[in-house]
Amino acid sequence: MSLFFSQLGLHNLIFEHHSPIGAPTTLAQNEQRKILDSFWGTTNISVARCGYCHPKVFPLGGHPVVWMDLTYSFVLGHYPPVPHTFQARRFRLDRPKTVKSYQDWHRLTVQDCALLACQFNLERSLLPGVSLSEAQLLEAESLDDLRTKSMLKAEMKCWHLFTGGVCFSLKVAEPLVVLIF
Repeated sequence: MSLFFSQLGLHNLIFEHHSPIGAPTTLAQNEQRKILDSFWGTTNISVARCGYCHPKVFPLGGHPVVWMDLTYSFVLGHYPPVPHTFQARRFRLDRPKTVKSYQDWHRLTVQDCALLACQFNLERSLLPGVSLSEAQLLEAESLDDLRTKSMLKAEMKCWHLFTGGVCFSLKVAEPLVVLIF
């Protein structure tokens, strides 16, 4: 069996971490002491951990379970990014009342902080073709930060989310869409 796989350019992945001498036969009735179950792979595949479970762990079938852990880089060729969990958005453009509420709250914060006047003064102090000074960069960053905080605050005031109380159901969701609009 191993000659067949080696001719195909495959090697026993379990034997990268465990010696073939004294390895379990992987079948209780096997009297020839041949290893029947294993993982075979190309030379570029490397196993992080592997082994055989005791036959009594999974008694059905007479074979012990052969297991292995592969890293993401070997399986996928790279490390995938961490999945992003999306948050429900309060601000939706398809609801005119919500858009008006958002604009009103944002306008109030912009007026309270005098953001437009500060931005106008910063723009007036700039010279065409000249890089920003350190003070101008810091002021631009702080104005952007204030604007972002204002937008997030306005979004929080737009719509109250009621989540987690009831499981999703199409029978409930369809009439609810009609009522909202």
